[in-house]
Amino acid sequence: MSRTRGMGVLAILAACIVALTAAAELPGLSVRFLDVRQGDAILIDLGDLEILIDGGPSRDVVDLLIPYIQGPLEVVVLTHAHTDHYGGLDDVLERFYVLEVVTSADHRDKSTYRAFLADVAAEGCMTSEVARGDAITLGGLSLSVLHPLTITTGEGLENLNSVVLELSYGDVDFLFTGDLESSAETELVLAGVLRDIDILKVAHHGSRYGSTQGFLDAVLPEVAIYSAGEGNGYGHPHDEAITRLCGVGAEIYGTDVHGTVTVTTDGEDYAVVTASGLDPFECEGPPPPRGTLSLGVDPVAATGQGSYATATAHTSPGANCTIAVYYNSGKSTAAGLGGKTADAAGNVSWSWKVGTRTTPGTYRIVVTATLGGATRSETVYFQVLDTGSPG
Repeated sequence: MSRTRGMGVLAILAACIVALTAAAELPGLSVRFLDVRQGDAILIDLGDLEILIDGGPSRDVVDLLIPYIQGPLEVVVLTHAHTDHYGGLDDVLERFYVLEVVTSADHRDKSTYRAFLADVAAEGCMTSEVARGDAITLGGLSLSVLHPLTITTGEGLENLNSVVLELSYGDVDFLFTGDLESSAETELVLAGVLRDIDILKVAHHGSRYGSTQGFLDAVLPEVAIYSAGEGNGYGHPHDEAITRLCGVGAEIYGTDVHGTVTVTTDGEDYAVVTASGLDPFECEGPPPPRGTLSLGVDPVAATGQGSYATATAHTSPGANCTIAVYYNSGKSTAAGLGGKTADAAGNVSWSWKVGTRTTPGTYRIVVTATLGGATRSETVYFQVLDTGSPG
């Protein structure tokens, strides 16, 4: 497949961009989705050149990397500021000679993240921030940055700023999505930067808040790989995400079941090998009916402490709908947030009172609709304002 790349280029080791003229001339590439339990770590391995995307939650990642790192580790990319993605990177910096650390411009004021950035500075690594239109180049590899375009501010919104990378190696295309959630996936779809790919790193550990139908329809992966810990407390992967991945015909692998998953390619064909030797997931029954269930959620107006908020969804008539509102303390139990059935026009609304002591900030709302065996979820965000503020 031919690809049009952004013009921004991140120079790494002053490496020249090598023209890839024929897939048969490419050296072998391995992309290893490492089993770091409940976290992400992906090693792009071109033999004597390596790029690590995220470092898992703990130092265990070092032992997984040792067999593959020869000489320096050229590039480390941190997709976003959550410890299940950077918790092991301090030990990576200590064990390997890391030349470059790449992040987005989202530098959260968290003590653990600030400590990580201080370690990067202490090691003397080159540092770069990337956004849509940039590319990370190393030897003959070029990873296009598709996201973020701008940084979304607000407490708890780190996932929305995940660095999303596309790698085309000959005719084989990979998409790495960090912990992207539905609103950011929708922005990518609307921006027109997505295209058919072969291998998808499933967003957010297979959470229901990612892998939305519109996003999957745009990328149509042949293989989908999620990273999650066996028996994790989040319930990842969620059934809704697996169902949607099955619906687009993807072969599905997960590190909780398959261990480390390795994709090897010569730029023409690819093969998937798992540490467990198990086959991909069996998608039970036929794919869910397409076009029979729609869901959209209107923007929710900013609401003052002690005032009422309203959320309105538009779905298929008769769909069973639920809403979940998440504050810092967890899922809200306010009156008015029970399940409802969409009316004859497909509309459903909820109103609930925001507590007078709710901390001002931006919070997540998840609406889920179910009809005839099909399920769709959408995530929106709303702001709680200081008492006395308009809204």
